Amino acid sequence: MGVGPSAARGPSRARCSALLAVGFADRARARGRALRAVPVRANGQPALACYLPTPPAPIARPYGLLVLSADRDAITAITWFGDTSIFPAFGLPRSLPDERPGKRRTGRTSAPS
Repeated sequence: MGVGPSAARGPSRARCSALLAVGFADRARARGRALRAVPVRANGQPALACYLPTPPAPIARPYGLLVLSADRDAITAITWFGDTSIFPAFGLPRSLPDERPGKRRTGRTSAPS
């Protein structure tokens, strides 16, 4: 259990990441692909904007927002918001580039003339 000012704010980003890794891994196995998460804050609480890769497109699209409620060194609640229309209010992009190993981002090219 932490002490000092940081303990009052809840778990660190690293601690939240570690606690969520197990749940994300389980859902990735069930879904067949892993979510990509971008850390944000929602009403002063830690949150993760989740993006789902959408093969064959080389991008990940908004999927939902996880807001974490924390007390000292434990996550006490996780609230899921599936309405991705809220992403712009958090300054989040409409998509993320593909980051799968072996994939390269390429610009659109025209056909040879």
